[in-house]
Amino acid sequence: MERQPLTTKTMKVLTNLFRMSLCLLLVCAGFTSCSDEDNDNQEIKLPENALNISDGNLTIDINGESAETGTAVLTPTGNNTASLTLANVVTGFSTVTMDVQLKATGNGSCTFSGNQDITGPVSMFPKVTGRNQPVASIMSVKVDGAISEQGTAQMTITTTLSQSAQKGLAGEWKPYGSCDVNVLTGSISKAPLMLDWTFTSDNIGNQFIGNLITPIVASNFYQALKSISLNTNGTITITYWKDAQFDISNFTTGAYKEPTHDNWETETTENCMWYADDDYIYLVPNLAALLADYHEDKNEDVTSNTSLPQLSTFDLSSIVTMLKDKYGIDPIALGTTLEKWNSTGIPLKYTVKDNEVCIYIDKEMADPVIAILITALPSLDKILQAYLQQNPDKVELASTILSILGMQQLSDFENLWNNTKTFTISVNLTK
Repeated sequence: MERQPLTTKTMKVLTNLFRMSLCLLLVCAGFTSCSDEDNDNQEIKLPENALNISDGNLTIDINGESAETGTAVLTPTGNNTASLTLANVVTGFSTVTMDVQLKATGNGSCTFSGNQDITGPVSMFPKVTGRNQPVASIMSVKVDGAISEQGTAQMTITTTLSQSAQKGLAGEWKPYGSCDVNVLTGSISKAPLMLDWTFTSDNIGNQFIGNLITPIVASNFYQALKSISLNTNGTITITYWKDAQFDISNFTTGAYKEPTHDNWETETTENCMWYADDDYIYLVPNLAALLADYHEDKNEDVTSNTSLPQLSTFDLSSIVTMLKDKYGIDPIALGTTLEKWNSTGIPLKYTVKDNEVCIYIDKEMADPVIAILITALPSLDKILQAYLQQNPDKVELASTILSILGMQQLSDFENLWNNTKTFTISVNLTK
């Protein structure tokens, strides 16, 4: 087929289409260029000084709860990046540092986001660092936040324990529903809360102390506690009976009846973190935040109480000095134990079988704590006597408890412990 030459009219149409297409491309390119240029030229003004919750220029929501203490520092590392350091915000870690991406939102304000996998060390004390060497991954911390035009900051933080730190323990656990007695020996084999304590001599203490105390404390424990949830974000949720009264006459063995009341209350603590490894469950309290909560409940200003460690300087030395002055506790023994706990958290042994977990402390674990307690017994005797003078209705109960333990006063505990053969306190829970 012979090719026809383009007519003048056709040429004009093609030329116009070409010009229109070229104009359209130039306009689009111009808009895109302006948009990119505007975005690149938007200034981001990060706060020059540390932001502090107590100063009112920082608010933090962590796992759905408002943080009560903590500071944040944003240090620019690039055009749209910065380093974020959180101090005394994430329970279990004195500081958390991560890289964040910045996005300008106009007039110097911006949003930012980042995520950090934490390998340790944990820390109970804001000013003390724990282990020098990192451990296996413990927790991931995700942060989304915004800086306002005025330089204030708002953050939302979500934490998640690693699978290796959960060890299959995350979830809701309920107290074991029976006080089981071995029909052959007459001894108690399992209960929701259980004491096993034996001595090196029949002349020391009460050889039946475990069988006497366990049915009482176990039945009261079962009535007062509905469940404990070890949450995947590292927090602990407890459902309990707030108005429960300890009944020393509640001596029950066998299967328990379900509580007849429905007065359960549920609380989640953001100020105590849990995690686990192959041998232990660790509890890592935020002692500064717990101290602040305690005094807030009593309508006290902790910063004005000179007899207590101040939040700004809350460290090992301050708490050791306080307990030494108030209770006569051996500062060396206390400092050694606290330093060890600060690097790991408070350790509790555990075993898992089927859908049951047993969390316990034995004599080996209790020895360092009891050694500290023994140095405070003379002071505690005086405190107990003063309390009983002010509360004479409690004298009979105190005398009964001391008698069951085979003691006349608290100071007699030292002799009991020095002659202890085995000792275990355990909590048995089931799913």
